[in-house]
Amino acid sequence: MKARASRKPLGAGTLANSPLSGAELARQWAKADVFSPAFGGCMCAGGFHSPIDASAVAQDLLIYLEDKYRNAGQQALAAFVGQALGGARDFGGWLAGLDHAALEPQARALLIGDLQSTLNTMSGAPGFSCT
Repeated sequence: MKARASRKPLGAGTLANSPLSGAELARQWAKADVFSPAFGGCMCAGGFHSPIDASAVAQDLLIYLEDKYRNAGQQALAAFVGQALGGARDFGGWLAGLDHAALEPQARALLIGDLQSTLNTMSGAPGFSCT
């Protein structure tokens, strides 16, 4: 997955479908099919299969979201996501910690909704895609 700016507007279709729970996202992350040998590949790269490193996916997703929020003028949320960049190896722990993170409720809902958009495509789908 390559880090690049999103063309999707902030909050598009995220709040209504969000579980608003970092703990639920951590469970989805732990069960993601994309890290299994049977995974077909990501839609962004044409569906090819190569071993996918969970920490690399987490790092790319964090870079992508930090850039997305910074470009949208959400500086506090961009800074919060940026602080997580070094901890991508414990991404599940970071996700679970979102429930108690010092974030405004709307920022938390936006972040969790964006994360859910990607995590939903990592299991039970032919390939995953970025938020």
